[in-house]
This record gives sequence, structure tokens and C-alpha cells, in this order.
Amino acid sequence: MKRIKISANQVARLNNLLLGSLIAFELVLLSIYLITVWLWGKSPAIVDFNGFQNLPSLFSAGQLFIVACGFMGLAFYRSYPGQKPSRRLLVTVGVILFYVSVIDETFKVHQHFYKPFCWLHIENCRSWYNIYIYLYIAIAIATLVLLLKDLKATGKFYPSAAFFVGFGIFTFLFGALGLELLKFQVLNTGYGMLEKLRIGLEEYLEMLGMTLALYGIG
Repeated sequence: MKRIKISANQVARLNNLLLGSLIAFELVLLSIYLITVWLWGKSPAIVDFNGFQNLPSLFSAGQLFIVACGFMGLAFYRSYPGQKPSRRLLVTVGVILFYVSVIDETFKVHQHFYKPFCWLHIENCRSWYNIYIYLYIAIAIATLVLLLKDLKATGKFYPSAAFFVGFGIFTFLFGALGLELLKFQVLNTGYGMLEKLRIGLEEYLEMLGMTLALYGIG
């Protein structure tokens, strides 16, 4: 049986096509969301960027899951001992992204982190709603500090891939955590038009970040 050979150039072209296609799809989703919000004051549930288990939410969760699988696959497929990136780096990031994709992004678990304070009958427990932001920021910083040596080594061996993955994860975190923090600390606009625009930008940056990370892995 004749084996099909795929050249590095073909892989690169396919990767570039995938990158362009995903970014175009994300821009289409964002445009539909923004246009419908501008025309009708709200977006249809299926494309609502603040929705639950709809097209944007499941697409974003799917991206995260694929990137997580990419990290886990690289962790256990090793050409030789000591290959970079290190296994602990790949497994750690893979597990975190797996949690975010399968549990948090799909079921919005972070929106319930404040509830134990209510169970303890703490006064005004709802004010602890945004505690998840600080918890996730702490996890991100701790991961960065603990894996800094591994990250530097990866950047040395694979500068281009490390850049796209690193910048992609940074873009995702800026959208997911940075713009959420902006909402609570600066804007405090309720659910008006400005908040809907912020939600659109937040979710778009999350999708774009994972697209860039996927491109880097590829």
C-alpha cells in the first residue's frame, strides 16, 4: 500500500488556511452579535456572546479542548528523552485548559464560586461573585512562576511556536480575566450597551487567543 507523504510546506499552508478560516469565522460571529445588539438591543440566543451552551460558547469550549488535547498529545509523544517542551509544562497547561474547556467554559462554573459564602450565611455574599477572577489570576501567575525555566527553554528551541502559543494564551487571559476585571473595577455599567460591547470583545479575544495557540501547536 502506497504511503501518502505530506511535506512541511503543505503542513504550513494547511496551518495558515486553518488560521485564516478560524479568524474569519470568529469575526463573522462577532459581527452578527454586534449588529443584532445594535439593531434590536439584544442578540439571538444562539449567537449571544453572553449565552450558555450556544454557538459561541461551544465553539470556544471546543477550541480550548483541542488545544488541551494538543498539549497532552505532545506531552506523551516524545521523540527522545529530555525533548522540549518539558512534559510537566505540557501536562500542566493541558490539564488547566481541559478544565476550562470541559467544565468552566461549557457549564460556567466560575459563576457559582461565591455560593459557599452564601451557604455560610455571610452577609452580602453576592458581593463575592467576582472572586473567581482573582483566583484564576493567582493560578496563572503561579503557573508562570513555577514553569518559567521550562518556558524559557521552550522559547529557545521553538521561538516561533512559543511566541504564537504564548501570545495566544496571553490574549485569551486578557479577554477572560482582564476585561472581566475592568467590568467590576472600572465600568460598573450594568447590562447596557457598553457592557454588551465589552462582552463581545471579551469573548472574541478568548476565541482569537486559542486560535493563535492552536496555530503555534500546529
